[in-house]
Amino acid sequence: MNCIADVKDGACTIWAPTQSPGRVQAMAAERIGIPKENVKVHVTLIGGGFGRRLDGDYGAEAAELS
Repeated sequence: MNCIADVKDGACTIWAPTQSPGRVQAMAAERIGIPKENVKVHVTLIGGGFGRRLDGDYGAEAAELS
């Protein structure tokens, strides 16, 4: 799984090949403690998703690391 997150000034921008951008948004917001409205998710090309990209754990982890 790959993902890029940029957290600054109370907002988070995420670029991820996700099948569920809403889940990535919610999980990242919860993990870093900001409102989900402050998390913007850009969906990149997915390639072969096959269901694994339905979860948002990789987005939350990238946000926490940022």
